[in-house]
Amino acid sequence: MGAQVDELVETLRQSLAAEGLDAPLKFDLGPDGVVWINGSEVCRKDAPADTVLTTTTEVLAAICAGRTDPAQAYYQGRLHLSGSQNHAMQLSLLLDAAHGKTRRISRFSSQDDSRDVAEALNAAGAAIVENCASDALADRVAQELRPHFDAVGDAYYADFEGYKTLRLSEILARSRASAELIGDAFTLGVVDQILLPHCINYRIGSCTGIEILPGEAAQVLHRDDGIYPLSIQGMELQVSAMWALDDFTAENGATHVLPGSHHGPPRSVSTRTEHTVQAVMAKGSLLLYLGSVLHGGGANNSDAPRMGLINTYSLGWLRQEENHYLAIPREVADSYPERIRQLMGYEPHGPILGTYPGKY
Repeated sequence: MGAQVDELVETLRQSLAAEGLDAPLKFDLGPDGVVWINGSEVCRKDAPADTVLTTTTEVLAAICAGRTDPAQAYYQGRLHLSGSQNHAMQLSLLLDAAHGKTRRISRFSSQDDSRDVAEALNAAGAAIVENCASDALADRVAQELRPHFDAVGDAYYADFEGYKTLRLSEILARSRASAELIGDAFTLGVVDQILLPHCINYRIGSCTGIEILPGEAAQVLHRDDGIYPLSIQGMELQVSAMWALDDFTAENGATHVLPGSHHGPPRSVSTRTEHTVQAVMAKGSLLLYLGSVLHGGGANNSDAPRMGLINTYSLGWLRQEENHYLAIPREVADSYPERIRQLMGYEPHGPILGTYPGKY
């Protein structure tokens, strides 16, 4: 095995020649010894390291050749991690780059098969559906939200939310046109494939208007499903839908997404944005991403605000993030079509969970 390990050392050295790791990392290969990496230096000496990946020579060879994803090896129990999860992710991204692979967000249209979009979501954790809504609909939603942004949009100023970002809740009480986005048939067709294998029905977890103003800094990367104190491998708790009510550009704060991060340890949170992809998209386009994917609003370095509407769809047996029964007056809720009322939560999950003897 010594000769094979020497070959892997040389492969890693070439892969990391252009950009090295931020801190020492080593692979513990058991009886075959260790591979130690510090910056762009790769060798077989056993020295201290901030992060230790314990695996076999065969698994390391598959990783170096691009045949095995480190995250998959981790969840399959073929690779064990001690130390920094972000550090291990950095190595994975550098190896991807060395193999000519880039972590992209696939782009679709609403004329594509929703199964293809769901497949892209499961693979990368995010997908963009371009021009999913008309400019006219996006403008109507923005116009209906405008006075509310101006009146109360600064109520959520905080370190996480930002101090130059306006936010609104109670969206269905503020914008009737927003129901056309929330209940969009193509979007729900994609969400069906992600969530319905794990529930009888799903509902809106939250619905938030977000306007990032000029001068806002980038938001810390986070996971939307972090509100729930559990994670179940292979089961997504939420799908998030970010609608562009303006053009989203790299300059005005298009959402940052870390593709593949849904394969990472479920409750880790990273502040690193070096390897993210920005969801640059035109007005009326839709960014779909899994609740377990690291993401965050971008910095607005332009001279104009950018507005979006983000709603999450969560498993029907979970508590909703926003209490729509109280946030939306009952007479307003009753005025919406049945599908929207169901998504708000006016539907039991199965025969007994959430039942009420009156009218739903």
